Amino acid sequence: MKWKGGGRWLLLAGLLGVRLGASAQQQTTLAAQPLDSLVQLRGMVLDSAHGHPIVGATVVVKGKNVGVATDSSGKFSLLLPFGECDLAISSLGFATRPYHIDKADFGYRKQYFEPPTFYLLSGKKDLVMIVGSVGPAGPADKAETFAKVQVYFATDRQAEKTAGALTDFGTTRGRGVSYGTALVTIPGIHKKGGMERPGFFGREDPQVDVVLQSNQVLANATFFEQLRAQVARSAQPAAFVFVHGYNVSYAEAARRTAQMHYDLKFPGVPMFFSWPSQAAVESYVVDEQNAEWAQDDFKTFLVDFLTRTNAQQVYIIAHSMGNRLVARAVRDLVLERPLLAAKVQELILAAPDIDAAVFNRNIAPVLARSRIHTTLYASSGDKALKASRLAHGRYARLGLVDAQVPYTMRGMETIVASEADPEALGLNFGLGHSYIADVPLVLTDLGGLIVGRKRPDQRPSLTKVSVGGKSYWNLKPGK
Repeated sequence: MKWKGGGRWLLLAGLLGVRLGASAQQQTTLAAQPLDSLVQLRGMVLDSAHGHPIVGATVVVKGKNVGVATDSSGKFSLLLPFGECDLAISSLGFATRPYHIDKADFGYRKQYFEPPTFYLLSGKKDLVMIVGSVGPAGPADKAETFAKVQVYFATDRQAEKTAGALTDFGTTRGRGVSYGTALVTIPGIHKKGGMERPGFFGREDPQVDVVLQSNQVLANATFFEQLRAQVARSAQPAAFVFVHGYNVSYAEAARRTAQMHYDLKFPGVPMFFSWPSQAAVESYVVDEQNAEWAQDDFKTFLVDFLTRTNAQQVYIIAHSMGNRLVARAVRDLVLERPLLAAKVQELILAAPDIDAAVFNRNIAPVLARSRIHTTLYASSGDKALKASRLAHGRYARLGLVDAQVPYTMRGMETIVASEADPEALGLNFGLGHSYIADVPLVLTDLGGLIVGRKRPDQRPSLTKVSVGGKSYWNLKPGK
């Protein structure tokens, strides 16, 4: 039987149960319980396909005679007795599905005012994603000032030291690949594309900064068990893997991955692979050597990940020098294990610092005959790639548009970011190199690709250009 108006019925039944219960015990209201025995559930119901709030959706606690409807902003808040419980989320046009809150969801770090973040979902044609938090009942203004994002990581950096809840992976090469999870908080003042950080002499404050709070190294079996469980709980059975570029530390990679996940409203699991970049401007040559060294480790990770994950949509996002190890590892995987490589939904090459001729000769032919969709983001205003071109004998870089027509190939969709308003892209200041993650305009387009799963002709921010039999797409603001 198709559901019609079930959410309202569930809400009314719950309210009637509180008022008209048969026994005195059932009539006891939550308000009569001691405040420290209650927790407050806060959240927002969103249509994950479009990011729109769902008004009038119902959140019902099974067996507790408690329910509430979302307001005009899609938000809700209700008190719960401390302990495990099951929720049912309903809205007109969506199938009802349960969500279980267990003891782990009630973890609360008072020193950071950090209520855990969780996702609830229900869906038929589209999915409803509920983003919320469970924290102590009572005044909780500070608890609402930032969100928590759990990211998964793989790294071939050497673990150097552990301080409290944080293991530091440094700049030296490790022995094999380590797996684990990391907790990053995003402040309430965060702006899309921002990476809020303290000044040179400042201390991290989760109320105003993006902070890597903790991480945990896990055995391989435990890691993939947790990863599969997280994919199953997510609004969509999807995951993205971010691979950073030159001059990036492990902590920076973790923060960037969490920020992208948060800003994209990605309905799946965020993950990153961190290779031993020196995180220093003057260490470009060392980073080149380590990127080459890390290629086999990334390939080992990728085989392991694709073999053992239950994600049905896998997106790989490589930035800058990280494209070198990603492109070569994916090429080898296509040649050696094409069916496994086909599990990659999309390969995204963002501002790739790769010799364009080498890519065209050694990598492009293999990708072109694979089943992997490939998207290239390039720019003519990328100062970092201009410096790289100069350092490499003026040979063209794949991510730098230094001719009238950018690089194109069969099976690749090329997006030229620099045709948009330079100020909107941040090209009037800085290096104009990290636009894939720090420019809202580009993040919106990337979201259309990996969240909306739309091809370029379906994304309104893009305009098609055809020159000499080749086609690419210009990113335009205000579309």
